[in-house]
Amino acid sequence: MAMKEKKYTAILIILLIGGLLPPLDFFIVNVGIPSIKQSLHLSVAQAQMVIAGYAAPYAIFVITGGRLGDIYGRKKIFISGLLLFTISSVGCAFATGGDTIIVARIIQGVAAAILGPQVIALIRMIFALDRQGAVMGLYGMIYGLGAIVGQLGGAMLIHWNIFNLGWRTIFLVNLPIGLLALLPAMYLLPPDDKSSRKIEDRDVVDGFGILLLSITLFLLVVPMIEGPSFGWRWPVFLAFILGILFFKWFQLYENRLRSKGRLPLVDFNLFTNRKYSLILLTGYLYYFCSILFFAFPIYLEKA
Repeated sequence: MAMKEKKYTAILIILLIGGLLPPLDFFIVNVGIPSIKQSLHLSVAQAQMVIAGYAAPYAIFVITGGRLGDIYGRKKIFISGLLLFTISSVGCAFATGGDTIIVARIIQGVAAAILGPQVIALIRMIFALDRQGAVMGLYGMIYGLGAIVGQLGGAMLIHWNIFNLGWRTIFLVNLPIGLLALLPAMYLLPPDDKSSRKIEDRDVVDGFGILLLSITLFLLVVPMIEGPSFGWRWPVFLAFILGILFFKWFQLYENRLRSKGRLPLVDFNLFTNRKYSLILLTGYLYYFCSILFFAFPIYLEKA
């Protein structure tokens, strides 16, 4: 029994590391932007894309990442996402210019979108129902801790300037953290046939819905991030209008799938649940306030 409890504790640590990394690397870069901009001689637009290159792909592909776990198995996708996240973090650390770090950050954002949803799914599949509340509470604490550790830890790493690496350490720190979770995950996480209910009939996979949602979020998220760089000219507002039209197309398509008894990517009936909608609103307000974490380091740089 004690050995079994140790195994569950080790699995919990692995999953919590997987839950920590995506928010950690969103916030840790905020304090490093001034140093990255100076070191790589980035323009203002390129500096913005170091942030946007991570946030936009994460927003676009996070739902798709969850579905990949349903299709191919959550253990396999968790390990794949963690491996890709670790490799792309090293790519960010050794970037030699604006283009390379932006591409590496885009890959890192996609990896975070693949990794993140598997953590919650594996918690629900592995832990008994009477323990899930406590485990999810730890997950929520770790997710919020990512914002604090990202800010303070990033500043400390840059200040310490380990091996004269400067800002590069805020990415390289993911290498030992990723390996710490990656190697045990291969042996300790239950096989996919036991830890998840895989979708065997590929006809139920909402591939066209994934495409429509990706286009919708791209047209809505990227203009909001890059609008100031374009001076809020007419192409930005055209992208917004197209995004709204694609969203309506996506909604109609998803509702039609559900009416046919197939599995939609997003079940819009959920939004008729008042509690669910309030939870989404609370989450939106929380992330809306996180703009302070980006603005404050810029203020300190200019002060």
